[in-house]
Amino acid sequence: MKKIPLLIFVFIALAALSFSQNTTELIEEQTGKVSLELVQSWQLLAVAALMISTILVAIAYAIGKGLEMPELQAWAGTELRQVFSNAVLIVFLFVAIGFIDTLSMLIINDAAPGGLHCDIGDNCLKTVSIAYLDDYISAAEISIKDTVKNNMKASAWAGRSVGIYGTSIKVGQISLTFPLAAYKVLDVDRYSIVFGYYTGVLSSLYSQKFFIEQFAFKVGPVILALGIVGRSFFITRKTGGLLIAIAAGVMFFFPAMYFFDWATLDMMIEGDNAIVGDQFLCPPECIIASPLAYYTVGGEGVLLEDPNDVYDVFGTDEAEKNKAKKLVNGTLESAINASGIEVFSCDYDENPSDGVGCPRACRELPYPNSVPACADPANQTACAKLDKRCKVIRYVPGGTEAPEYEECPKECKIIPPLKSDCSGFGKCLESRLDCRVAKKSEAYDDPPFQWRPSVDERVEGSERCNKFASDCPASLNAEESCVWVMPETGSCDNLCVGCPSYCRIKGGDESNFASGCFDSETGGLLGACDKCPDTCKLDIDDIKALDPQPPNCTACPAEKRILGAHLPEELTSEGCSKDECPADYKLYPPRSACEECILTPESYQYDPPINMECGDLCKPKNKVPMSSPGDYMKINEEGLVGMSEIKNVSKMMIPAYLLPLFNIVVTLVFIKTLSGMIGGDIEIPGISKLF
Repeated sequence: MKKIPLLIFVFIALAALSFSQNTTELIEEQTGKVSLELVQSWQLLAVAALMISTILVAIAYAIGKGLEMPELQAWAGTELRQVFSNAVLIVFLFVAIGFIDTLSMLIINDAAPGGLHCDIGDNCLKTVSIAYLDDYISAAEISIKDTVKNNMKASAWAGRSVGIYGTSIKVGQISLTFPLAAYKVLDVDRYSIVFGYYTGVLSSLYSQKFFIEQFAFKVGPVILALGIVGRSFFITRKTGGLLIAIAAGVMFFFPAMYFFDWATLDMMIEGDNAIVGDQFLCPPECIIASPLAYYTVGGEGVLLEDPNDVYDVFGTDEAEKNKAKKLVNGTLESAINASGIEVFSCDYDENPSDGVGCPRACRELPYPNSVPACADPANQTACAKLDKRCKVIRYVPGGTEAPEYEECPKECKIIPPLKSDCSGFGKCLESRLDCRVAKKSEAYDDPPFQWRPSVDERVEGSERCNKFASDCPASLNAEESCVWVMPETGSCDNLCVGCPSYCRIKGGDESNFASGCFDSETGGLLGACDKCPDTCKLDIDDIKALDPQPPNCTACPAEKRILGAHLPEELTSEGCSKDECPADYKLYPPRSACEECILTPESYQYDPPINMECGDLCKPKNKVPMSSPGDYMKINEEGLVGMSEIKNVSKMMIPAYLLPLFNIVVTLVFIKTLSGMIGGDIEIPGISKLF
């Protein structure tokens, strides 16, 4: 058993040779540039320190044993374990660092964020960090140059004036001066303030780059070398452990946080990942976005989903481009292009002062009840007024022609509410969303569709369900319905009380029904069977399709070829017995309504077929960042309010201030944790109060 630790140590040492080559070269390269001889000879000094520590411990143990000093013996035994653990720790450290570097290279090369690639032998974390910061620095420098140019133009206009000067004795050499654009002074002040913010942003970004280039990967290896040497001596063990933790933090953990920031930028700036083009298993109907604008040509509507599409309709003329810009921004209701086509904006707000509009997430039919913002009555009203062409209905392409559509009977299909404007029907929009449901079985009643879900009268706002929901119209035509029209569902025994299961046959010859299916007084078919939904009945054609070959079932009509419990004797004897008519040619009546639709894809259970599962189907395959960091500064324009230069500098605040602070705090936590694990001593006052 004593040989096992030695074998493990040898195995780890061999693994270290393959994983830690780059790490060793990095440390040797940096420590070799240091003039201090102690740092240059860290490897020799570390080995010598381990040997000296071992000799001192052995001497202490011998003295303790010879002089019968148990305290000294105990100290020597503990210290001997520390010497061994120090050697193991050094090997583990190099293996771990080398493995992390190799793993980082594999991740970066696979994801290729912004086209980045790491070659073998490169310090991949350093490459990623510098590329990340350089991209932001470049974006900030371009923006600050634009700000300076705009400031120069505004200053020039603010300084221009027109004057009148008189030299005759009558006017007494009076002069009048009128500024041409005095209001441009406000622009000058704004650009000056924005310029100040950009200088702070650039200072932060350059400081981060300096730390990564000049400290993390130059001073870091020196600190690591000193830490390894320091931990070899029992006197400086805690300090050595602290230095090792600091080096690991600044060399590997802190740079790795930049890749983490890069990978999560789209989540931080845009929230949940937007559904984009070619996502994994994402059907074409799910890719459609709500239009920005629309126009009509030849009686057919053309939807414009992308800002570039709107600009293309208006051409490159400056006045035309200005029209397109206002349409996209929603400040213009409609505009006519050079060809005479009138284009309408989907974001135009007749009363922008009220701050109420139809959120883009709510511009779908059926109305997305699951989105919290869409439940707001004010937003519902705004969305109801929005033109239907500005909304998305995710029809399944060729849905009614697909074989899956026929699997679920028409009477079992759900009618979705696809009517765009339901605001003109009493208090329909004030009703609870979960109460806008009708029963399909009431479609032919007089009057039709009277049923709506109800709640206990004592429930707060019960009238929103019991009264207001009845104002919402229902229809078998989805485009005329403001409610979900649902088929009858549930157990057929509950829906067909009084009608035995063997009597639930659709389209059969009643004269061949079992005798128990008739009323003893009137002689006609049981009234309960007339009220039984067709979805709980067997179709006679399905029974005949089993096509028994003679002599099978020749004396048993199709209406009696029924399986189930508690069947009358006439269905299990004579010509319908299991010998003369085997079970292969019989069917069970439905146990629950619409059970035929259980295996039908959800999209085809609606009439017309629509896709309600886009949120689940269109999740991206991975979360790797495919854009360069600077590209994230160009997105989410509609989520910010204000002038473009203010929005641009605001977006820079995230990588310049927020993310670095987060990275620093997390790195300090890592250093404190690792230092404690390897016996280092560190105390950062107040660090625990940050969490």
